[in-house]
Amino acid sequence: MYNILIVDDHPIVRAGMKSILNAEKGMLTLDEAQNARETMLKVSSNNYDLILLDLTLPDNQGLNLLKDIKTIKKQTPILILSVHPEEQYGIRCLKAGASGFISKESAPFELIKAIRKIQAGGRYISPTLAEIMATQIFDKDGPRHLRLSDREFDIFIGIAQGLKVTELAEKFKLSPKTIYTYREHVFTKMGFNSNVELARYANSNDLIV
Repeated sequence: MYNILIVDDHPIVRAGMKSILNAEKGMLTLDEAQNARETMLKVSSNNYDLILLDLTLPDNQGLNLLKDIKTIKKQTPILILSVHPEEQYGIRCLKAGASGFISKESAPFELIKAIRKIQAGGRYISPTLAEIMATQIFDKDGPRHLRLSDREFDIFIGIAQGLKVTELAEKFKLSPKTIYTYREHVFTKMGFNSNVELARYANSNDLIV
């Protein structure tokens, strides 16, 4: 018996994952959550063998929820399922403690394969993410966006998507002044002189969904 918590804000997605898992012998999905608050309440009062976590929820952004879960249940494996490309968040999730990262566009068999790998005590890294990691090993400098902190990266992606400072401030619950500070850090670390340069870099590196 394998107890899994499915975290996603879309009922159809949760139902689909439950259907896939319930069809597998030896798998039992017991619980689900639709937002960060509900997730933390359930994680605090229950023990799960695995958490399937959507990276983007209405009341939480980026890697925050992953990190929050790990502070109270460090040993609980977390598999990230996301619409974001692996190039964008895959390595960051692994560094933050995730046991694997796969795209929501993946076939059902890949989800099962990932869960089986994690269930056996390993980590699941897709071929795409493995290639990215291998490139970083042989490229000592690595892509410039890896120089950014997680919050700086969130702001970087928001700017690349065309969000204004006020929109970013509302999205991340920060003051406009703080957003400007993060923006300055991004430009300094990555050597940009304009939002156009930033957006061009993001698109050329496939960082925009």
